[in-house]
Amino acid sequence: MHCNGYIGFSPFKSSKLSEIDDIQATTTSEVTLYPNPASDVLNILVSMYSDQPFDAVVYGLNGAIIDKYKLTTGKNSIDVSKYQPGIYFVRMNINNEVITRKFVK
Repeated sequence: MHCNGYIGFSPFKSSKLSEIDDIQATTTSEVTLYPNPASDVLNILVSMYSDQPFDAVVYGLNGAIIDKYKLTTGKNSIDVSKYQPGIYFVRMNINNEVITRKFVK
């Protein structure tokens, strides 16, 4: 929903559309998504150490949960071939730090 240049959805605070592109720049952890845009497989490279698997949740732009995964330190691959074209967010909780990255399908 657009209203006065703002959007709102549950996993994130309300943001101006222009601020969404800054999500990657504002996190301090080493998490990289590639290729971006993705077509069939999205790789998630986690360079920070976690001794336990951690949760990763994929959200659509409207805030709806699309998928949930358990990831580990290192390279992870998720199948995004069934996703509709659009903008998605991966939200991870690694060592009590919430990290969000945006990708395009």
